[in-house]
Amino acid sequence: MRIIQILPFLTIGDAIGNHTLALHRMFLEKGYHSEIYAVAIHEKLRKEHIFSVDQLQNPDREDLCLFHASTGSGALLPRLASLPCTRIMIYHNITPGGFFHPYSAMAEFNADRGYHEIRQVIRSNLFDACICDSEYNQRCLLEMGFRSPIEVCPLLIPLEDYKQKPEPRILQTWGDPQITNWIFVGRIAPNKCHEDIIHSFYYFHRFLNQQSRLTLVGNDSGMERYHRRLTDYVTALNLSDSVHFTGHVSFPEILAWYTLADAFVCMSEHEGFCVPLLEAMAFHVPVFAYASSAVPETLNGSGVLFRQKDPAACAGIIHQTLSDQGKRDQIVAGQDRRLQDFQPSAVGERFLSLLRPYAMLA
Repeated sequence: MRIIQILPFLTIGDAIGNHTLALHRMFLEKGYHSEIYAVAIHEKLRKEHIFSVDQLQNPDREDLCLFHASTGSGALLPRLASLPCTRIMIYHNITPGGFFHPYSAMAEFNADRGYHEIRQVIRSNLFDACICDSEYNQRCLLEMGFRSPIEVCPLLIPLEDYKQKPEPRILQTWGDPQITNWIFVGRIAPNKCHEDIIHSFYYFHRFLNQQSRLTLVGNDSGMERYHRRLTDYVTALNLSDSVHFTGHVSFPEILAWYTLADAFVCMSEHEGFCVPLLEAMAFHVPVFAYASSAVPETLNGSGVLFRQKDPAACAGIIHQTLSDQGKRDQIVAGQDRRLQDFQPSAVGERFLSLLRPYAMLA
């Protein structure tokens, strides 16, 4: 029996790609035959067990196909419909196309196509079951009329990887104990609402702590127009010396930015799970986040949630928290407890338990 994962894009540093690869490694460690097929594959990932979709041969009936849904997939759905094996969708949610309308016609088209395809899936009963990253994603599918069985299992995150050595160049260049560092990690995309982080940071930097810096870690590929809007906004607020865009970074560099961080600030308005919240927890960085989509569920009472986007009030809460060591330690302790819920061994076993009714797994 083979376990076959299929997705439109397999790339480095992407939460869905990382989840796919983590599942792949787990399947192999458990002794299962695991393969990954994608339409587009990062060149560094073209290795054994990872193939172009064009190379996919029809599986046997006892094989299991896992399809990762997060955007439009083009010709993948008809290909999936032709497979004679059990098909399970892993639903990561799809960012609504309206977020991209002012910035990228292609991103808006892909998002809208993704929702169109989900509606096709619902009408055709293409999948035998679905596994969602969060209850929020499950609710979204139910609201769209999905009728096949839906279970929930969080992303499989190899937390041990975050104990690797951070990039020393970043630590040496940017490390300054006198500076209070805000960070956000995530691709430069309008649903992430970087402008709201910048707005709150303006109040923090201007009125509460001028010895502060905001670092926005993430790639702007395809979202260059949105990035230009953000840099113009930074200039208008006279923050050019205090707001830093890193662009695409390596994993050791991401580890370095987390190491330097005093606060992780998220104002995103659409998240199917939000892995960086857990990454910040792994570095004992206090998390401050707007309560949208799956964010409250991922935090589950840990961190600090903002119910409204009041930039001055948010800045004040962050300042008050960072200035009170006891309060900061209390928040970090709560995050440490929450992080235990995502230990890879437990998440992996949960995922396998959801597959067992559909496949011959030991």
